[in-house]
Amino acid sequence: MYGYEKISKTWTTPYNVENWKVYPLYGGSAILVNNEAGYWIKDKHIYACNGTAMSLSPGIQHSPPSVDQAAIERAVTGQAPPMPPAFNTTYTAFIDSMLKELTGLEFKKSTWSQYEASGVEFHIAETGGMLTKAGMSCLAEKGKMEVPTKTMIAFFGCIDPSLTNMQIAFYWASMLKAAVQDIGSQQISEHSNALITMTASKIDGKTYLELTAVPSKQQ
Repeated sequence: MYGYEKISKTWTTPYNVENWKVYPLYGGSAILVNNEAGYWIKDKHIYACNGTAMSLSPGIQHSPPSVDQAAIERAVTGQAPPMPPAFNTTYTAFIDSMLKELTGLEFKKSTWSQYEASGVEFHIAETGGMLTKAGMSCLAEKGKMEVPTKTMIAFFGCIDPSLTNMQIAFYWASMLKAAVQDIGSQQISEHSNALITMTASKIDGKTYLELTAVPSKQQ
């Protein structure tokens, strides 16, 4: 039984194992014990995927949002979804990097995938713990662009560290120009790491900017 020794050592109370199911999931292994306790093992780390597993193993981390009990149950019946294209970073590393780059700004977590501060937000999507999509949006107001600009620089830097300050400045200028001209959505960048799309829109006389980044097809 793959992982039994590791997982059983995390149990704080006796647990009688009647059945044990294992199947690959998102680069790791989905494990379902007694059809109720869901675990996920990846890169030698053990994660609990539901309340039963957390009760049995209170000292381990909860699994990423995409690796929930439903995903575990699909996997062990041979219905595991394929891993989509992803950036070469975890979603937690991206969030940590963004927050580090934005030191001094009080970003507040509104959901597990979204952080907000002063009319700006950044948000992410993950699969198997890996970052699969990232975005930022803001309200563009004259004289109030310090926070959006700082967030945008951090966003680009975390998504594609190979970008130069000159390239980032060019993309930001493209966004502001698009906002003024109200030209809508356009692709502004495709590198070895990311495909980045910009959208400018006007709602009730206010201008909103949004960046979305997904892994490049070249990866």
